Amino acid sequence: MTSEPSVQDEVHVQIIEPLNMLLATRYANTAGPPQTQFYPQWGRSCPKAHRNPGDQTNAGFPDFLLYRSSGQRQNVAIMEVKTWWAYSDDAFTGIFSTVAAHRGSGVFDWTGTEPPPRLLRQVWGELHFFQANWGACTNGRKIVIFVRTGRNELTLREIHDFDGDASVHRALIGMCFAAIDEAMGLHFVPGSVCPIQDRESLW
Repeated sequence: MTSEPSVQDEVHVQIIEPLNMLLATRYANTAGPPQTQFYPQWGRSCPKAHRNPGDQTNAGFPDFLLYRSSGQRQNVAIMEVKTWWAYSDDAFTGIFSTVAAHRGSGVFDWTGTEPPPRLLRQVWGELHFFQANWGACTNGRKIVIFVRTGRNELTLREIHDFDGDASVHRALIGMCFAAIDEAMGLHFVPGSVCPIQDRESLW
């Protein structure tokens, strides 16, 4: 992978397409007539999904959104794709360090200029402006899954390898199911997935 489009293509082939196939095995199609597409599905983000259609300057657009249905603002998860030369593996692991958050408390460093705090600010802004609680971010070599567990709280899973880690696809489809079920009011809320007593910052 030598360009940003090639990284995004690889993510689409290895993650997005398999997830969409698995979603079709669990949910009925929520697309309206004539049902030429299947929802829920992952797709590209678009302006109509933004919570403030008239002012979209506050956050970038995630590379992919999980749409629960074809209606407006039905997105329930985001996926941000970076390149490994712009956001290195060290930048991803740096999320779990004092470069990105204060020791012990885990409070984000909102003013940091290094890649880890910039990455956290971006995904937080995308979660907020696209009204989603769940998401993942990858540089094509590493991947991290996260969930907004409170109004001002983000809980992240440990970093995993993009390739060769079978648990990644299981975790991603579980994230999709949780995001969609939560939006459907099935009480599968983030707090039950990430109990508060299990959240900690050890750096």
